[in-house]
Amino acid sequence: MMLDVQDDADETVLCHGPCTLGRLNHLELLLEIAAFLDAHPDEVLTIIYQDDIAVERIVVDLEDSGLAAKSYTHTPGEPWPTLAAMIDADTRLLVTAENGGPPPAFYHHVWDLTWDTPYTFHSADEFNCSLNRGDQSNDLFLVNHWISSVIDTPSQADAKIVNVFDVLYGRTSQCQKETGQLPNFVAVDFYDRGDLFAAVRALNGLP
Repeated sequence: MMLDVQDDADETVLCHGPCTLGRLNHLELLLEIAAFLDAHPDEVLTIIYQDDIAVERIVVDLEDSGLAAKSYTHTPGEPWPTLAAMIDADTRLLVTAENGGPPPAFYHHVWDLTWDTPYTFHSADEFNCSLNRGDQSNDLFLVNHWISSVIDTPSQADAKIVNVFDVLYGRTSQCQKETGQLPNFVAVDFYDRGDLFAAVRALNGLP
């Protein structure tokens, strides 16, 4: 999940763009995530925060929601656990942020772990696999795959086009060929439009 968190009237909220267009209370959303993880003990989740607020304000909500106790702490240079190991240890949440970083140790600076592709595209012809942020020597690889409107807001109509299997799998598999790295994260707008899960299964060699 890619969450934009900021201050609005002294409240920690999620807003994508101006909060006047819509907002969610951060803690309330984390409580929903905690309930989901409790109800689905075999699920592993990553949060990438676009954090325009102090680390401490985000962390207090993670603690109050109970998610801090489920958060995995990665030690640089150490091998990553398998998903099964994270499930067995009940550390099924990886918390990362674009600006902030530790402490606490479980609050990772995402570009120390991950690199990503560009994310501003206005047509599918513009898609590429170039380095945007982070370093290509980082362990994790994020492919940003969406079309933005002329005012850079999400477009459901475009999601229906670029999330179809041929386009999504075609691009992500091409990125794998070009970089030699299997994408760990495939970020899309409107995940329920198109064939995201089929494309990810194909990337993992599953039918």
